[in-house]
Amino acid sequence: MPPVYPPKDVTQTKGEPHDRLTRICDRLSTAFDADSEKCEGDKLIIFIDSDADKRSGIVVHDWEETGNAVAALLVHLQAMFKAMGKNIIIAPLQNQRGN
Repeated sequence: MPPVYPPKDVTQTKGEPHDRLTRICDRLSTAFDADSEKCEGDKLIIFIDSDADKRSGIVVHDWEETGNAVAALLVHLQAMFKAMGKNIIIAPLQNQRGN
């Protein structure tokens, strides 16, 4: 299995791209917005993983709530696992405050 690079920084950033990976994501988001087949309500999730930078990241574009993007992504991950003949169980865990 290839290496998996967990996020080094778990903060959510907004605004101008601040590194190579976020600049790539910004260009992909711009291309998505300019696509002639894009319809109102289309949204984008970009996951980028870099062996060169030994890091990864995820960008949500045109989602009103990041939580809704995460929920949609989890549903699709379940479908991907099912298509591979596998199951993935997603269970909520309590945060450190016990919520």
